[in-house]
Amino acid sequence: MLLICLTPMLFSVLILAAHFLRSGPIILVLLCLIVPLTLFVRRIWAVRVVQLFLLLGAAEWLRTLIVLVRDRQAQGEPWLRLAIVLGTVATFTAVAALIMQARRVRDHYGATHGAAATLRQVDAVERSQHH
Repeated sequence: MLLICLTPMLFSVLILAAHFLRSGPIILVLLCLIVPLTLFVRRIWAVRVVQLFLLLGAAEWLRTLIVLVRDRQAQGEPWLRLAIVLGTVATFTAVAALIMQARRVRDHYGATHGAAATLRQVDAVERSQHH
């Protein structure tokens, strides 16, 4: 089940790496391939790093969409299909970040050991004191 939750993230970073391979510095390609490796550290901060990276990736797709649509419009070329495709890719990338909020992912990466667990412990202590 964890793999199902992580698969959209893997597709998103590979597509983003391909985008940068074609149009950006090689360091961005390497970053796309390295950032997911932080998930081998089973801590919630690693998930947050990847989520932030995915959201930045979605912003890059939107930036690219705007630039390419403006270029197409300026040249009098069709642009709607381009906007739909890049908008879909941007949405998929953002949704991949959201999917990483799934309980299965949070449990695997120790979110239960963070603030939420602390709040549950405080609630349990308060309840036991009232009885």
